[in-house]
Formats: sequence, structure tokens, C-alpha cells
Amino acid sequence: MKEGMRRLAQAARTAACVQSNRLPVERRRRSRTYVAKLLTATPVLADGLTPVGDPFPVLSRYVSRGGLDFFSQDAIPYRYVQFALDGDSPLEQVLLVARLHWCRFSASKFYENGGIFVKQFISSCDV
Repeated sequence: MKEGMRRLAQAARTAACVQSNRLPVERRRRSRTYVAKLLTATPVLADGLTPVGDPFPVLSRYVSRGGLDFFSQDAIPYRYVQFALDGDSPLEQVLLVARLHWCRFSASKFYENGGIFVKQFISSCDV
């Protein structure tokens, strides 16, 4: 029994070495960029503007033209969240609405989340 476990462990180490020498296959349709930025997510209805919960902090991970992945401290029980980003001018704000597709608990003790962008709004303040 111990000999079988030892051989299995050795085979797993060998397979890991072989896999680490290969380039990962990118299966995504859009390229993504690593961006670590603290954002505020606001749960909203499908219209993208009506809040349904309190805002909460998240840490972005990857972003692409189609969506983003991010970390949160808790599981997110909402389907749509809105992210407010700075616009081109100090008085402009870009609101991106994402429909969340997945959430999983990671080994880093945070929840990993991901979704696609479904709406964009630009708001400006007049002085």
C-alpha cells in the first residue's frame, strides 16, 4: 500500500514538472490584463441603476473588453453589480454594470468572482 502511494506521488510530481514546462493554452476570446485596483461594487437591478444593496469593496484581478474578475471578502448574492470609475475629467464618472457569472472560494481565503460587462453609463456633475 505504501509503495503504491509513493509511486502515485512520484507520478504526480513528474506530471507537474512536465506541465510547468508547457505554455498555458489561452481559451478566452478576448485578451485580459492584470489590474490590481480597489473598487467599490454596488448591487443593482438589471437596469444597472437601481441599487438593491449596500456598496462593498472588491479588489480587481483581470479586466478585458468584455468583463472582469475580482476578489471579495464575502460571497456575492447578487446577479448585477455596478462599478464607478473615474472619467476623462474630474467631474465625469463612468459606471460599468457587470452580470456576475461565477463565484468560488479560493485557497487565499477570499471569494473569486467574474462577470461580463452588460451596460455602461457616463455621469457628469455640473458646477
